[in-house]
Amino acid sequence: MFNKRSGQTMVEAAVVLPIVILSVVAIVYILSFMYSEVAESAKTHVASNAEMGRETGVSITNKHIPRNVSVSGSSSGLGKIYRSSSSVRFRKKGLFQKSFSKRIESTTYEVDEKKLIRYTDIFR
Repeated sequence: MFNKRSGQTMVEAAVVLPIVILSVVAIVYILSFMYSEVAESAKTHVASNAEMGRETGVSITNKHIPRNVSVSGSSSGLGKIYRSSSSVRFRKKGLFQKSFSKRIESTTYEVDEKKLIRYTDIFR
């Protein structure tokens, strides 16, 4: 009924199939973490741009401003620098015994055009 060749195929499938399934699950887990990282990076960028728009009055963004992102502004030579930071956490699930976290930071620059033109004229 069963020959030697089909038994060998069954043993190979029994060895290879769990490895393939584990690899696919690991890839899905890593891709979902990367998606969360990119989404959080976009949130920090929007938050720093919204803060700059509020401070300068140039751009008013009322929709979709993230609330859980911390934004700080500091002065520099030609304007202000707005830094926003947030973190991504990926908790333990299933086969993975380790949780992942990464800090996301974004920087937006506000440049005073009058100072920039003045300084470029001086250094020419």
